[in-house]
Amino acid sequence: IDSVSVNIFSDNAEIGWQPSTSTDVIGYVIYLYNGSSWIPIDTVWGYGSNFYPNANSTADTQSEWYCMAALDSCGNISPLGNNQNTIYLQKSLNICSKTVTLNWSPYINWPAGTAVYKVFMSQNAGPFNLIGTTTSLSFTHTGLTGGDTYCYIVQAYDNTGKTSSSNKLCFFVYQPTQPVFTYVETSSVVTQQSISVSGYVDILATVKEFRIERSDNGASFIPVGTVPFTGVPNISFTDNTARPDMQSYYYRVVTVDSCGNDAQTSPVSQTIFTTAIANADM
Repeated sequence: IDSVSVNIFSDNAEIGWQPSTSTDVIGYVIYLYNGSSWIPIDTVWGYGSNFYPNANSTADTQSEWYCMAALDSCGNISPLGNNQNTIYLQKSLNICSKTVTLNWSPYINWPAGTAVYKVFMSQNAGPFNLIGTTTSLSFTHTGLTGGDTYCYIVQAYDNTGKTSSSNKLCFFVYQPTQPVFTYVETSSVVTQQSISVSGYVDILATVKEFRIERSDNGASFIPVGTVPFTGVPNISFTDNTARPDMQSYYYRVVTVDSCGNDAQTSPVSQTIFTTAIANADM
């Protein structure tokens, strides 16, 4: 076998080889490894045949192992040759950091030795461009754009010019849906040492939690607690660390998206602090 490769349009494995030097050969038997033994799956007739596409391939979901044997006019079959396998490409996508780590199975048994791998990328159905070369079995691509579609192919090659391509791996880079609104409905004194804060939030946003912040002067805010996202538009929080009998406080709600980033900050709400002066005339 010269190479086993995956057709990026059909996702089928394709096997290429040099015809036998024996002129008595009338065909070639293709074998597929099923996990425990080699199973003949087809015969390609003709001495000069050198290519076989496996229409029943599942090389887009796993690495497939192939080998071959030559068949002569008397029905004799040769020993099996060295096996080679398709490259199965997988991914680990980190939406929050806008990176993807590509991992793939090794390409083995090339006469020229260890394969070198080229990584190609297509963005939004554009042309495939080379973005990296490595001898390892992984590659991290950074700087992805949220809302774009990416496709990748890994191609093994040796110093004789032979190549083998992996399955094509495509995915859409989702990004957290940002909130349209975040409001503080009320900040109301409950007791001499507690304040109830009620908010109204956008449940269609991709949210992790809501951070409640407090300020003495309306400028410098500190977090006093969080409320987890539960899919309801009304949230509430009780601040038991305040002294509303001594001063007024300012509150705001910060929406934290699924990546842990601050997505939106509400307008500020202020509690009412009441004072009284006793007059001499009762």
